[in-house]
Amino acid sequence: MAEYDALIAGSGIAGMSAAWEAARAGLRVLVVEAFDEPGGASGISGGASCIVGTPVQEAAGVRDSVELALADWARAGGPQADLEWARRYLEASRREVYDWCEELGIRWEGPGRPENNSVPRGHRPMGGGGAITRAVTAAALGLGAELRTGTTLAELTDGGAIVERSGSQERITARAVIMATGGFVNNPAMLCRHAPVLHGVRRFLCGGSHHALGTGHEVLERAGAQFTCLENIWVYPDGTPNPRDPSGRRGVLVRGGGKVEVWLNERAERFHNEELTGGGSGTPALLAQPGQHCWAIFDRTTAEAVDLRDDGWYGTSQAPNRRRIEWFFETSEYVRRASTIEELARLIGLPGDTVRAEIGAFNAGRCRFGRTPARPIAEPPFFAVEYMPTVQKNLGGVWTDLDCRVLDRAGRPIAGLYAAGELAGMAGGHINGAAAIENTMFAPSLYSGRVAGRAVSRAPGR
Repeated sequence: MAEYDALIAGSGIAGMSAAWEAARAGLRVLVVEAFDEPGGASGISGGASCIVGTPVQEAAGVRDSVELALADWARAGGPQADLEWARRYLEASRREVYDWCEELGIRWEGPGRPENNSVPRGHRPMGGGGAITRAVTAAALGLGAELRTGTTLAELTDGGAIVERSGSQERITARAVIMATGGFVNNPAMLCRHAPVLHGVRRFLCGGSHHALGTGHEVLERAGAQFTCLENIWVYPDGTPNPRDPSGRRGVLVRGGGKVEVWLNERAERFHNEELTGGGSGTPALLAQPGQHCWAIFDRTTAEAVDLRDDGWYGTSQAPNRRRIEWFFETSEYVRRASTIEELARLIGLPGDTVRAEIGAFNAGRCRFGRTPARPIAEPPFFAVEYMPTVQKNLGGVWTDLDCRVLDRAGRPIAGLYAAGELAGMAGGHINGAAAIENTMFAPSLYSGRVAGRAVSRAPGR
């Protein structure tokens, strides 16, 4: 029987940040990862992070504060937002995210101003979330933490857990267990069970990591843990089925700098400012349309600029794989291509004169929805991609206290059991509440992992 001070389930940014903290304190640490490759959702994310008071902001002349960011946070998340956790995160974000990552060799770009932020505070790590996750993993392993891939935490026990690998089981003794197994956005049954916003939706897609199956939720439920705000999910409007997935359930997000497009519903009407693709703006607009889908119309210039967000097969936002993206455009049955707008309209079953009029008005610079086009849609060939709601993140999860200790159904800490990252709604169970100000998923998960690792290292009985 193997013995450790800390057993961590999940090798994403939350799990590996916890491993770094625990190993730095001299604990014997084992990280188990159910899949063959480490990193989870963090490894394929863009890693964009809401951080306050950074040199990047100062250089851009941005005046920001914890109070201003917290007000934005509360306005977006509503009464369900855990503002105590949010304040702790925002106060620590410069030191524990920005500075720490720089010490590990990461460089930041920005600041951007994603939706619901009153000032620019979005920071992009060069190399994306994968670069941070790899750097933290290397640092944790360098401190002596062990990592076993292809190994699943199957059951919690008194004083440890049972793990499975290649059909065989092993009992691990550990003074503390940190659960960081991610969300359940790739489990349609769990999504339908917990998220009423999806009830009645004609078709939704699963985004994020294909590892996000909710296995950690099931383990914690059997252990008597309490969950909160599981109904809160983050859904993006600009997803389309991934032709690599034979089930038709997986989606890819169509993103990229310089993307210029027009969204048309089944009546060939524009209905939204297409620059606002956030879960709090674009998604409600899409869900209000007939059939809850739309066609995104763009030209060759945009097609050459987009990147596709999935499990990394199409590359990353920093390094898109153009050959595979072109394969997507040629292969997907939800993509149409034509040399004229009229021909494109015929291919998607919309009246050509109406589509031509909408594109013509757009190209003429007629401001609608508060938007003036950056450039016309004029370079053939023209493309139409069918967009559908795509679930990307869980905003709720297992409930924890401020030390990431998992709480039972009576609100009491379960001895020796901790949770961090998306399994815990990024932090605490529901740090964002019902909605997010964007860029508040990766970095709070990193932060809660550090909090959990430190809590384990100073727990009684070490």
